[in-house]
Amino acid sequence: MNTLIGAVLGLLGFGSFSCGMYACPYADLTIDGAVMDEHGKPVPGAQVVHRSGWNDGAGTRYWLEYADTLYADDEGQFHMYKQRDFPRECHMLIANDLTGKYESDSVFSQVTYAGGHGWYKGKAFITNVFILKEK
Repeated sequence: MNTLIGAVLGLLGFGSFSCGMYACPYADLTIDGAVMDEHGKPVPGAQVVHRSGWNDGAGTRYWLEYADTLYADDEGQFHMYKQRDFPRECHMLIANDLTGKYESDSVFSQVTYAGGHGWYKGKAFITNVFILKEK
């Protein structure tokens, strides 16, 4: 019976979902930046939250339920590389000082992927320097 069902599904085109017309678009995304204070000094350990989503075409943005969290190094720098990620156009970065000395800041980016072909949509880059103000 399983062989018969497999043969019928195969004739209908449901035999393999690994590639071809059943593939999923993907892209590479690089996020770089720094978190500094108003005097140009790094804010080490600052938390940078990355959220991604999409526009519905009518001006409403939808965000995924999960977020990626990065932390600035001793020079205030942060970096993330997402390889073979689903290409989402809307990105929000939120910088938080976990010590409570500085106010949070955020930036919205809408990215365009370039250099792709077929299911590969290419690469996109987001670069931002946050300047956090003292509370």
